[in-house]
Amino acid sequence: MLTVPDGSAESFTGDIAWVGCNLEYDPQQWSSVRQRAASLNIRTFPWVRLAHVEQGDTWEHVKQRLALLVLTAQSWGENTIIPNYENEAETFSPSLLTDHLYGVMDWDGDTGWSTQAWLPNDVDYTPFRVQDPALLQIFPKDLRWEPWQIQSKMGDCVWHAREKGFRYVGVTYQTYGEAVPSWYDCESHMHSTFPGNLIAHGQWGEWYR
Repeated sequence: MLTVPDGSAESFTGDIAWVGCNLEYDPQQWSSVRQRAASLNIRTFPWVRLAHVEQGDTWEHVKQRLALLVLTAQSWGENTIIPNYENEAETFSPSLLTDHLYGVMDWDGDTGWSTQAWLPNDVDYTPFRVQDPALLQIFPKDLRWEPWQIQSKMGDCVWHAREKGFRYVGVTYQTYGEAVPSWYDCESHMHSTFPGNLIAHGQWGEWYR
């Protein structure tokens, strides 16, 4: 999951299947990243945060960002989008999103929902399609987890996401805050990283073995 198209993350190594490109930047600005990824048979998916409610974002902002995701994926020849959907779920419900995305917009591609680690207890996620995965943000520095607690607490979060209705649950490992690959199980768990821009040249293989 890349945040900035600044050239810092274009030397991919390791077992990487896809790269997420942040649409806070114009899709054209991701051209060099996408070309590099394509040369290595790595797919590129658009992602964007759907809403910052505390900053006054409205349902109109959410609809605009969903449209941007879909139009960008289509222009890139991809069938996958990654909405970053965190505490805004308590304001803009999954049923509201799915009615618009799959009903009004008629999106028939794949959708991976990047969410906080512990899904809000009071949100009903069952309107999401059965095949739509959750990508839980395992950010131990933000969550104030010690490295030795990560595996256990991550397991609790994965269990909770399944209880909330997600059949497929992935994880996203934090790279900032001096995080290192040894904190995580980078071999057994399929995972993404945030942000990939902080992974130094030559170290991708340590995060993606």
